[in-house]
This record gives sequence, structure tokens and C-alpha cells, in this order.
Amino acid sequence: MNETGVVSRLKATTLGIEVQERRSCFLIEFEAQRVTPQALTGVLIWLNHATAKPCVIRDRSGQTCTQLYLDHREAIAHIARLIEARTPQPRFERWQVPLELSCFARHVPIAQEVLRSEMTDDARLRILETLFQGMFTWNAFDEPMGCRPVHLGSAVNRYDPSFAAVIESGWRNLRDKTYGAWVADAFEDFFHAQVPFAETVHARMNLAAIQGQACYTRVVVPCEARGRKFVLTAAEPH
Repeated sequence: MNETGVVSRLKATTLGIEVQERRSCFLIEFEAQRVTPQALTGVLIWLNHATAKPCVIRDRSGQTCTQLYLDHREAIAHIARLIEARTPQPRFERWQVPLELSCFARHVPIAQEVLRSEMTDDARLRILETLFQGMFTWNAFDEPMGCRPVHLGSAVNRYDPSFAAVIESGWRNLRDKTYGAWVADAFEDFFHAQVPFAETVHARMNLAAIQGQACYTRVVVPCEARGRKFVLTAAEPH
């Protein structure tokens, strides 16, 4: 221990952060514009293995106020939030969730019967419109065109008017071309699915009415009928 009361020091100055272990606390100093997620992660690991002490977190640039945490676990949580805020997030994510626990569990068997039936397309679409409150898409797979949306529910068109253009040109031609390509690739995967499934979707998009983050649960129902492959999707915005 030296005359300033510093017991030990962890330095990562090239990454914009320094930690001092003092007799009464940990002092964590960084420069907000320079500090990296990697440097913060190193401090997080170090704190997790250190003796519990109060923590002072100070931004040398003055962009944020100095924080005092009497419980060092609260300091760890604060640093974890800083790491999350500085870590680039993907624009688009989707992951499967249990279909039986989703809001669509009761709808899927009905939808499958409707898609396989010999009723007219107009009758089929009326039932699907009611079943999913207009928030659905009906897609066909044809060679050599691949996946092609053939009908959008009324709520989809109200959700964002720019979706209407995909009926003629396909999902890749959405106004936000990057989002459109991601959607089109997902639909190509859907046509290889053997059973219905549900997934959660997070996407940042730039459409006519949607600017920024959109989150929704989607159900995917693949079907073969009348010699063709179809995929029904329905969504519930969060």
C-alpha cells in the first residue's frame, strides 16, 4: 500500500479505463468516448473475483455523473449495462419459441385445415382474415420465381402501406432493401420447414410507416396443397 491509500491498480489506458483498489473502495475511471466493450468486460471479470467493496465509477470526460455504489454487485450491473450499450446490435434477429406457448397455439390447426381444404381462395382468405385479424401473409413457392407473396391481410397493409408493393415484385423489393432481403431469405427457409413453428422477431427497419425497432411474434405454417407449396405467416406485434 502506498501513501495515497492505493492497494493495487488495474490499468488499460490504451482502452481508456483504469481501476484502483483503495482501502475503502474501488475507483473505476474511464473516458466515455474511448472506453471499449472489451476493456469494460475485463473490469467486470476483475470485479467479480475481487473482495466486495463500495465502488466509485467516474467518467473523466465529464459526460456522465460520478456514481457511488455501496454494493459492488450494483456496480457490476452498471458496467454490464455500459457493455450492452457499447456493443453493436444486429439489425435483424429471430429465434424460435415454443409454439404451444405462443398466442397462435389454438389457431394453427384451424389454419392447416383451411389451407388444405378444397374451398375457393376467396372463402379461404375470408377465414384467415378473421382468424388472424388481418395480420397474415399467404405465400406460394414457384419455380423459377421462388417465394412469392400472393396475399397480404388487411392489417398488414394498414401496418405499413409499402408492403403492398411486394405482391407484384416479391419481398426483396420492400422499401428497406436490406430488411427485404432478410425477410426473403427467411421465407426461402420457411418452404423447407416440415411442421409449423413460432418465433420472436426483432428488426430495425426503414419503411413508410415504421421507422426504427419493431418486435413481434410470428407463426409459420408450411403447407402443400393442389400440387403447390405454400407458407402462411401471421404476426402479433409486441
